[in-house]
Amino acid sequence: MWPAVTAPPADGVRGRRAGSGIIGVVILLAAAVGAIVVTAYWAHMVSGQSAYTQAHGVPGRGSVVLMKSSLGKVWHEVRLDAPVDDEVSCNLYVPHGVSVKPGDHVGVVVDPQDPSYCEIPGDPYGASEGRLIQAFGVVAALVFSVPVLVGTIQGRRRSRRLRGISR
Repeated sequence: MWPAVTAPPADGVRGRRAGSGIIGVVILLAAAVGAIVVTAYWAHMVSGQSAYTQAHGVPGRGSVVLMKSSLGKVWHEVRLDAPVDDEVSCNLYVPHGVSVKPGDHVGVVVDPQDPSYCEIPGDPYGASEGRLIQAFGVVAALVFSVPVLVGTIQGRRRSRRLRGISR
């Protein structure tokens, strides 16, 4: 009728080493923390380049000739009216809320260290996006780590209870 319920062997569950669940949890949490650190570092570097470009950039003007989109970011290629450090075009980052179409004539600030990168004057990249990316990383870490920690605690309790039954 119903199968007999038996307790696990006194020496533990076969095929599984003691503490292997904890090691897995530690690896997953380390991966989550690593992802957050890399994301925060990237956001810091991007906003640093933008702050430098806004402060020290070479002002210029040019025509938008091409629009590219990658992973939610929109970049436009701008053909500069006058070359900057022998570059005749640059990739313009267009932040949210700013509308630029191919054919528009725009003012830009060209990064003196990387003349292939330019921004719209007074509208730095990374200010709002960097905070958004960091907030996403923190929320993702919490969403990921809380269920893992709760599952680990429940698994340890269950394991202790089963050990107590088998004794």
